[in-house]
Amino acid sequence: MNKGINIEDHMGLVYSIALKQHKGVGYRHSLEDLVQIGSIGLIKASKVFDESKGYRFSTIASKYIRTEIYNAMRKDSWNLTSARGKFKKDNTPISLNVELKEGETVSYMDLLKSEEYGFFATEVNLLLDKLPAHLKRTIKLYYYYGFDQGEISKKEKITRQAISNRINRALELLRRELMA
Repeated sequence: MNKGINIEDHMGLVYSIALKQHKGVGYRHSLEDLVQIGSIGLIKASKVFDESKGYRFSTIASKYIRTEIYNAMRKDSWNLTSARGKFKKDNTPISLNVELKEGETVSYMDLLKSEEYGFFATEVNLLLDKLPAHLKRTIKLYYYYGFDQGEISKKEKITRQAISNRINRALELLRRELMA
């Protein structure tokens, strides 16, 4: 660590960067987690900072803090993406009928018509109806029909990143609606 830098003096910088990131992805990480992750970046910045190069410490520290937070989020995102990919690879149904007791089965269609499923589906649709049309369409393509983000981006004629942003925004709005 650079002897002239007191880490505690720069925790406000860590907090402000973590707060900005939390507003964008708060459903994945708590603010406290982001501050802790950012603190690691601050410590790394203090180790490599060289006053003789003419840069302010806060300039270097900001880059290290953001990088550390982004890397942590990317790592979590990769885990979610790879898990989703594993489930998509083998999504062939074993049976559309469920055996309750020996010789007694319930068809998938009967299950769909059941009161419990009907109530759940109605609730989900009511929530989705509160989303703007473009977000609702994206969520349905992604979760209901199993399109990946690349396929949706081609269909919608926008970038894959824009689709990712739409999905994240829609999930955040749905989460807020459920919490209300």
